[in-house]
Amino acid sequence: MKGITIAGIIGVAASLSVFGVALVGDETAASTVKEKEPAAVAASASTSSASAHEFEVEGLLGEPVRLSDFRGKPVVLNFWAPWCPPCRAELPAFSAYAKANPDVKVIGMAVDAGATTKAADAAGKRMGIVYDIYPATRSIMSAFQVPGLPTTVILDARGEVSSTHTGAMTEAQLSRAVDAAR
Repeated sequence: MKGITIAGIIGVAASLSVFGVALVGDETAASTVKEKEPAAVAASASTSSASAHEFEVEGLLGEPVRLSDFRGKPVVLNFWAPWCPPCRAELPAFSAYAKANPDVKVIGMAVDAGATTKAADAAGKRMGIVYDIYPATRSIMSAFQVPGLPTTVILDARGEVSSTHTGAMTEAQLSRAVDAAR
């Protein structure tokens, strides 16, 4: 049996990145994020109707921001990282979609962009993101079963997971996914 080499591992990671999936790195829990009671979450399939995992993060002004605050409108949770090439490639599409669709709440869940909301928001603004950015903790990523980056979770107006997509998305793909959740 041949041993696993570092070059082999790097090759697999590079291959996944080429196909639009970056591996999720180890990430520490942010002090600005509180977890609520676990709820059923969707598998990483294309569609589902499980209730979303409730979480609370600290807003830029220190106010609590809860996922449930956005019930009544579709929500897009986009898990991304500044070091992820497919993530960076889809950011303009998500920003354009957010500008054109103010009735949909687009939220960037930043992985490894800083342990605070302010650090995550600053990283996003440097990259031209026009929607809210919050830090993604390991437990939030686990609850939404994020297998790699970027991963986008679409919630319907009731707060139920409508679909999950891993890999970069175009604005048209995002629009179709949100339309299906309406």
